[in-house]
Amino acid sequence: MPPCATITALCFSQVTRELNRVLPHEGILVPLVALSLADPGHNPCAAIHLDDIAEILIAAVVLVPHDKQVNHWARVSVLPHTDDTINADIEARVRLFPRLRAAAYLHSHPFAHGSTAPSHGTSCDYEGHMLPLLEANRMSGLLTSFSFIACRGPHGRGWRLQCFALNSRAEIVDVGFARVVPDGDPRVLAALTPAIPTRPVARAMLRHAHTELRRRGLTYTTDELFDGWRRTIIRLSRRLAAVVLVPVDYPTEAPRYFVVDRATGRTVTHTPRVSAFALAATLDEIREAHHEPP
Repeated sequence: MPPCATITALCFSQVTRELNRVLPHEGILVPLVALSLADPGHNPCAAIHLDDIAEILIAAVVLVPHDKQVNHWARVSVLPHTDDTINADIEARVRLFPRLRAAAYLHSHPFAHGSTAPSHGTSCDYEGHMLPLLEANRMSGLLTSFSFIACRGPHGRGWRLQCFALNSRAEIVDVGFARVVPDGDPRVLAALTPAIPTRPVARAMLRHAHTELRRRGLTYTTDELFDGWRRTIIRLSRRLAAVVLVPVDYPTEAPRYFVVDRATGRTVTHTPRVSAFALAATLDEIREAHHEPP
């Protein structure tokens, strides 16, 4: 079953205002999406297929400067060197709201009434946008890409936003029309959760945890995953490593722990006995369970 598509009321207003500005020509915007997965326990380190996704939410849009667009009745493009400006805006927003992803395109088919579909051919929707984006997304473990195409209503009035996706075989899947949701909807607020470094309590708790690791003489590395997850890999011994996955809404949601046998590559999930927030105690539990000395 394909995922559903939604868009915030604010984003839909921004989209329709921009498309009306260039009507009857095609318009273009860059949507930033948040993905809700069907399985809330999905491992953040694992690849995401289209079938894993329950909802695609457009939670932000980036406008292309008016003077950088070349708009025609059945085609729209941007002038050279525009990508740098747009990418800087995208990066700033994703840095602030790390659940957002630039995994989709959004443009209009003002000549289509009621419904539409991706165009085919060189530099068109499928070959020119969806396929290259699919390959780029694969590099980050997202095995799909999205195209939002706005068409006119059945009687030529208003706008409808139709969503298409590619599965892992690069086949087009019609996800249907995006439904507008209120800006205060809990899903929207979750999608716009600020990054951990911008929230004093979460930042202080993680700093304390890392200080404890250094006090114990443990070496570790930290990197960032999709959806704002932060991954810390801690070397416990020559044989064992602990992987701590911290969600973007930490400390409302607790970290997840995994134990990796460095020799065999075998990974097991560890459920702390006392509290998932007690990093030092959890590391002691892991060593005890695997018969490793402190």
